[in-house]
Amino acid sequence: MLLSARAKPERADSHYNLGNALAEKGELEASIDHYNRCLVIRPYDVCACLNKGNAQRNKGDMDGAIATYKQAIKIKPNYAEAYYNMGVTLNSMGNLDAAIENYCKALSLKPSDDSIVGSLLRMPVGSIPKEALNHIKHFLDHFAFSSSIVGDAQFLEAGYLLHSGDTELAFKKFCLANKVKALALECDFGKQKEKFITYTQDIKLWEPNISVFKKTALKKIFILGPSRSGKSTLEHIINKSPKIKSFYEDHKAIPKSDAHLDLNCSIDFEEIFFEKESELISQGYEAITCTDPSLLYSVIYLADKLPNSYFVFVSRNKKDVAPEIFTTNYREDNFHSYEPNIIMSYLNFYTVASYNIEAKIPNRVMHCSFDKIIENPSNIIKSIGDLTSIDFNFKIRNSKKLSRFESIFQKEFHKLIQPNK
Repeated sequence: MLLSARAKPERADSHYNLGNALAEKGELEASIDHYNRCLVIRPYDVCACLNKGNAQRNKGDMDGAIATYKQAIKIKPNYAEAYYNMGVTLNSMGNLDAAIENYCKALSLKPSDDSIVGSLLRMPVGSIPKEALNHIKHFLDHFAFSSSIVGDAQFLEAGYLLHSGDTELAFKKFCLANKVKALALECDFGKQKEKFITYTQDIKLWEPNISVFKKTALKKIFILGPSRSGKSTLEHIINKSPKIKSFYEDHKAIPKSDAHLDLNCSIDFEEIFFEKESELISQGYEAITCTDPSLLYSVIYLADKLPNSYFVFVSRNKKDVAPEIFTTNYREDNFHSYEPNIIMSYLNFYTVASYNIEAKIPNRVMHCSFDKIIENPSNIIKSIGDLTSIDFNFKIRNSKKLSRFESIFQKEFHKLIQPNK
C-alpha cells in the first residue's frame, strides 16, 4: 500500500510533465488528456489546471478554457495567473469589459507583473479603472521590467500616459520607443521596401496552377490583412460555427516570409495536413481558418498547393490603422511597424497585392472592411458562405470593438509622413 501511495504522486508528475511537453510541440489534444489524468490523481493541482486552460485556449476551446481557469481559482482564490489568462481568453473573444475586470484582479494580486500591465494598457482608452491606473503608476515607479526586449519599457510608459490623458507626451514616448526598437533590431527600411516590390512583381508573373479540388479535402479559409485590420475579430465570428475549426495548431507548418522567393517549392501541403484533415472531417468539420498577416507572402503557394483554399482580405481605414500599428509593441520583428513612411508603404502594398491576387483567382478571393464586419457581420458571413459553399447556420451577436485610440493620434502621426510616400 505504501508503494502504491508513493507511486500516485509520481504518476501525476509524469502526466503533468508529458502534458507540458506535448503542449510545447503543439499536440494540444494529447496534452489536455495528460493534464486531465494528472488532475484525477491530484485534483488540487492549480498548475495543471492553468496549463490545461492554456492548451484549451490555444486549441480554440475558449469556453472550456474559461471553465478550467475558474476551476483553478476555486482551488486557489488568489491565483493571479488564472485571472490573467482568463482575461486574455475573454479579450480574444471580444468581451473587453470582462477581460479588463480579470486583468485588474490579476494586477491587484501581482502588482509587479509587466505582462499584466502590458495587457491592460492595450485596452481601449478610457476603459481602465482609476484604481488599476494607480497600480500601473506604482509599477512604473517601483518595479524593474522583467522583459529584456529593447523598447518594452518605453511602450509601457507611453501607454500609461495615453490612458492618463497626456496624449501629447504619450505620442512622443511612442516615437522614442519605435526608434529605440528599430535601432536595436538594425532595421533596414530600404530592404523592407524592396521586399514589397519583389513580391508585387512575383504576383504579376504568377500563373496559377488550379488544382483539382478533392471532394474529401477540408476547406481552408485564410483571413489576411495588415496588422490591426480586424482579422482576429472576423475569425472569432466565423469560428462560432460548429463546422469551422481554428487553425491554431497547424499554422507553423506553413512556410512564410521569404518562402515565395523559391518559385519551385516542392512542399506537399496535402501530405502535411492529410492526417489532421482526416481527423477533423471525421469530427464533422468542413473548414479550418488561419489568420496571420505574413501569410500574404505565401499566397502563391497556398493557392497552388492547397486544394479548397480561399482568401478573405480584411481592410481598415488607413488613417485609423496606421497610428495603431505605430503604437503597438509587437512581440516579433515587424520591421514595417517602426517608421511612419514604411507603415504607409506596407498598407499600400497590402492593398495592391490583395487586389492583384483577386485578379488571378477571382473565384477564391473576397474583400471586406472592418467597418462592415462590425456593422453587419451577418452579411459578411453570408458572403464567405457563398464563396466557400459552406452553410453558416448560426446566430451572430454584434460585438462592437472600440478603436484603441479613437483617432487620437491621427493628426500627430500623419505629420510624420513625407509627401509622395
